[in-house]
Amino acid sequence: MSLTSATAKNKKIITLLAVVIVCLAVAVLALLGDKLGWYDSGSSASGPKYGYKVGKFTKEDLAFYDTESRGKIYLGMTKEEAERVVGKPNGGVLVPGMFEYAGGIRIYYREDHIAGMQVINSDRYVTMRNIGIHSADDEIIRAYGKSQAPPGMDPDTYTFRDYYFTPKGGKAYEILENTDDRNLANTDKLIISFGLQSDSKMILISDLKFAQNLS
Repeated sequence: MSLTSATAKNKKIITLLAVVIVCLAVAVLALLGDKLGWYDSGSSASGPKYGYKVGKFTKEDLAFYDTESRGKIYLGMTKEEAERVVGKPNGGVLVPGMFEYAGGIRIYYREDHIAGMQVINSDRYVTMRNIGIHSADDEIIRAYGKSQAPPGMDPDTYTFRDYYFTPKGGKAYEILENTDDRNLANTDKLIISFGLQSDSKMILISDLKFAQNLS
């Protein structure tokens, strides 16, 4: 066998081994994702990129992702910052300080900063876990885990998937396990809510003060 032939054969073997190693790594990571609750929001070119863990929340969960502009709108942004992503409003809706924008997103500003956002009748905006208003219930649960409910409501019959959390320090947030805490109209307690019924399909990301005023 010539030196050239041997080199070519070795390259093929190395390439094959590399492919096998990559496939095994992908399989292991997928298994770990299922076991430990680690997921990625998707690999679509137009979708959000967010490696998250089910049952844990970060600042990225306080944002909607615009699948057209690929921009992100976070709670706490100023009106000027938000409108660089969503454009100018169509007009005021529902409550003073809340504006509707193209693509079916409504944004509420308190003292010029976003305190609440609601997506209705549109697939343009999704959460950072790639959940839109037409996502199935099992997709929501797979992305966010077991939902909660307001005091006095049965989570099994409640027609929304609600997730309550509050800043823990740094970039971390902790789930509000105490149902009494979910009654507080507080600006540092937050909610992500998914309407499940056909006549109430929507996604809300806001502080509890705005959510309670909206309900």
